[in-house]
Amino acid sequence: MVRRYFRIPRANIGLLRFILESYEGLAQLRALPRRAEVEWLIPPELVAQADDLARDLEHELGLVPIDQPPDWPPFEG
Repeated sequence: MVRRYFRIPRANIGLLRFILESYEGLAQLRALPRRAEVEWLIPPELVAQADDLARDLEHELGLVPIDQPPDWPPFEG
């Protein structure tokens, strides 16, 4: 899986989750409690499509690409 990290207003995380779920299989969203940062886990063959969606959501939801936060815990799933 390819990982992408974003900062987003916390109030928009639920809507982001809903949008991603409507694109079945595009990306898995991981959000940690009390953080305005999220991780997308993307199948390699869908990276271009996920990146396009992320660019579209920059203006709509305030989604901003960031580097992996240094304290981000590893995915155990």
